[in-house]
Amino acid sequence: MYASIDAVGDSVKRKLRKYKERIIDAHRQGKPEAEGFDLEEIEGFVAFNEEVEAEMTAAGEELVPPVDMSVVKRKAFPMEPIAVSEAVLCLDYIDHNFYVFRNKENADKICVVYKRNS
Repeated sequence: MYASIDAVGDSVKRKLRKYKERIIDAHRQGKPEAEGFDLEEIEGFVAFNEEVEAEMTAAGEELVPPVDMSVVKRKAFPMEPIAVSEAVLCLDYIDHNFYVFRNKENADKICVVYKRNS
C-alpha cells in the first residue's frame, strides 16, 4: 500500500512540475496563460522545480525533458458541407487515415471519418 502511495505522490509531483514549467515559460514569453501569476509566484514555481529536479537526481531517476509545444504547421481552407457517404469517398482518394469534413446532414457540424486498423 505504501508503495502505491509513493508512486501516486511521484506522479503528482511530476505533473505539477510540468504545469509549473509551462507557466514559467508562458511568463517569460509574455503569453496570456501567465497573466494571473505575479513574479513572487513564478519565483516559487522555479524554486519548486529546482527542488524536485534535485530530488529526482539524488534518487537516480531520469529527468523528463521539456516538451516543445509550439505549433509547427497550421492549415486552414474553406469546407463545403458534404454528406457522410461523400466524406468516405474522399477518404478513399486521399493518402490519410482520417478525413475531417463539415456534415451537411447534421447542422454543419465538424465530423471525422477514419480507417480502422484491422
